[in-house]
Amino acid sequence: MQTLAVYDTNPQLTAYSVGISRIQCVLNEWGYIHILTGDGELHRLIEKDLHSRLHLLFRKNCYQLALQSVNLPFNIHT
Repeated sequence: MQTLAVYDTNPQLTAYSVGISRIQCVLNEWGYIHILTGDGELHRLIEKDLHSRLHLLFRKNCYQLALQSVNLPFNIHT
């Protein structure tokens, strides 16, 4: 099992991480990330739009990350 991790360097976080067996090739084409595995499966990662990302972060009470993802100069202290 290999781990594929996608990082967002702006807020410095792991945007996505998944275990995939036998990764053969990773391509960034046509606006998507494609992963080809050794058993011939092709996976496509699609970036969520800003509204969907914010909704997910708010549901998880990650307000600081939500603000960082839209690059607002606010700082929330909890």
